[in-house]
Amino acid sequence: QGLGMDHDYYSPWYEWPVIAKPMYYYYNPYNTPEKAATIMLMGNPAVWWGCLIGLLAMVGTAVYRHIRYDVSKYENPGIALRYKGFHFTQPWDFRYAMLLICFLVQFMPWVLVPRGTYIYHYFTSIPFIILCTAVCLDKMQERWPRKTLVLGAVILLTALALFIGFFPYASGVTVSRQWLESMQWFDRWIYF
Repeated sequence: QGLGMDHDYYSPWYEWPVIAKPMYYYYNPYNTPEKAATIMLMGNPAVWWGCLIGLLAMVGTAVYRHIRYDVSKYENPGIALRYKGFHFTQPWDFRYAMLLICFLVQFMPWVLVPRGTYIYHYFTSIPFIILCTAVCLDKMQERWPRKTLVLGAVILLTALALFIGFFPYASGVTVSRQWLESMQWFDRWIYF
């Protein structure tokens, strides 16, 4: 109770990446029965969910790429540093570390906040998960150039389609109630 945790749109930090509870800002009650206008603060699901997968893939790629079991199997092991049984066999790519540190610096302090938090606190972390996804696509491009191009196009087109679909919620444009209801994928998402 108190400290903003009893607010209707309070959202703890672990709900932000999956857009569990958007922030409600506006509703126009003077529209006709067929039309409505509302403003919800939420991210584009294609960007937030897709880039969350990209962030996790980048962490997995960093671990897989830099920690190998045995350097004696390789003719050209590159930089081989031994540390407590692990062998680092490739030069460290600082993009991984830098992006993860930047993401964690923006996100982790909110885990410790004792007052009410809201989904808009996650917005500063979004550029870093987008960059993590870009680094993953860059690494995939080296191995599977054609498949990576298709995957990148699918991500962009999906993000564009969902931007158009959710635009009335970001802008408050009056549209048909049917449109608003069709975008209410979960019970806690859309209010009008």
